[in-house]
Amino acid sequence: MDIQDSLEMCKLLDTYGELLTSRQLMICKSYYFDNLSLAEVGDELGISRQAVNDCLEKSKKSLKKFEQVIGKIKLVEYIRANLSDIANDSNYSQLKPKIKNILDSID
Repeated sequence: MDIQDSLEMCKLLDTYGELLTSRQLMICKSYYFDNLSLAEVGDELGISRQAVNDCLEKSKKSLKKFEQVIGKIKLVEYIRANLSDIANDSNYSQLKPKIKNILDSID
């Protein structure tokens, strides 16, 4: 797995992780956030490396489906990009700090 995939999964977990089962969430957090290997996660939970991998794949599929249906990450990125454009194109000095505050509060 490359760094881009890991970043995507972290973003998906931050946004939709609570929609997974507690076991799926625990395995995903151990793997993606704690940077444990498949074998290390398996050893911690008393399951095989393959079971960990299967859980990660199933969780990844579920998280991507949540984003496809709900679209929160895509919406936040859209809002962020458009507000940044407005702030950059704006001549109103009072508007820029307000937009910056909005951008900082998104997430």
